[in-house]
Amino acid sequence: MVTEDGMPVGYLATRVQMWWTRHGWWPFHRYIDPVERPEWLLTFAAPVGRLPYDDGVVIDVAAEIDDWDNGRFAYRRQVLTLRWLHGPDADTTRAAYGWQDADG
Repeated sequence: MVTEDGMPVGYLATRVQMWWTRHGWWPFHRYIDPVERPEWLLTFAAPVGRLPYDDGVVIDVAAEIDDWDNGRFAYRRQVLTLRWLHGPDADTTRAAYGWQDADG
């Protein structure tokens, strides 16, 4: 759950994906240099005046993971408070928003 000044902003989901660099000209290009990057999806609790969700890819992985571990989520020049959900709370939230684990 992501909050601002104690008020719920929305829910954050994350996953890790492999990103590749495309090298060369079409049709002879190839993909090289695989890098694991966290991706995030923020679904807003009340999307008034904005899209119901936003997403992004983490470039500075070490700094972002440090922020997440310390309960911070930087979003559009704001630093929001992050609290990870566990157990039944996480399961209920995933089901409510249609998010699934990597297994399915």
